[in-house]
Amino acid sequence: MFPDGICRVTDSYYTKTVQFQDINYQLNQNEDKTAIFEGWCDFLNYFDSSIKFQLSFLNLSATRDSFAKSITIPPQGDDFDSLRSEYTEMLRNQLAKGNNGLIKTKYLTFGIEADSLKAAKPRLERIEIDILNNFKHLGVTSASLNGADRLRLLHDIFRMDAPEQFRFSWDWLAPSGLSVKDFIAPSSFEFKSGSMFGMGRQVGAVSFLQILAPELVRVTRHQRIRNYLQWAITSGLPSGSAKLLSPLPRHVLVIKFRNGCTVIFGPFVKCLFKCLESPAEGIRY
Repeated sequence: MFPDGICRVTDSYYTKTVQFQDINYQLNQNEDKTAIFEGWCDFLNYFDSSIKFQLSFLNLSATRDSFAKSITIPPQGDDFDSLRSEYTEMLRNQLAKGNNGLIKTKYLTFGIEADSLKAAKPRLERIEIDILNNFKHLGVTSASLNGADRLRLLHDIFRMDAPEQFRFSWDWLAPSGLSVKDFIAPSSFEFKSGSMFGMGRQVGAVSFLQILAPELVRVTRHQRIRNYLQWAITSGLPSGSAKLLSPLPRHVLVIKFRNGCTVIFGPFVKCLFKCLESPAEGIRY
């Protein structure tokens, strides 16, 4: 790990990390939703085959004092200090209601192959600027992490069993003969079997989900209904929200939904909907 936030993962692979905030997609108008969705698609399409990236959504434990400090807005000595104080008090009241002691953060880590740090640095910085601009275009607040920030984040992940303040200075490395790994590593790692692992006194598990899709599309309710019906046919087993009325001649299938929807599938695929414009309560997706 280097002070500017570049991490040399292998001899030829270098990464940087950007933290970003959330954007409320659900509460926006349809036009804004479309713009956000198209912007997100353009954002993902920015990463070509030479740029690897990973999205991380972390829920980390935090002490109430440290969290309260992070939401405090310091006064600036101008006419808006009263607003800052009021907003800080509102955030503290929300904190008092409880959030299970968790801080939720989101990160994007990207990396490239390069022969040396000197070769990787300018390209990583260009990519970083593009990512920050893309987030800004989406209306999302984002910021780059420097080396100390990334080490603090790794420290909080690896040492969840013993929450303690991260203490580190670049000036300590040379005199002590230690590396950055010594300041973030847990007391032990244990990988015995399958997806289970041990990290200090914590036990964890890893699950893997692979989504094979040629493109990303915004799915409407009616599209979800059609996708559900397509699944019901191809799987041959209607789900618990639907039942097969009766066996019919080959290539003909009738499905009755709890919300009163009757669908008939035949050689020419006829669909009779009584409630297409109303929420499909019987269909779960």
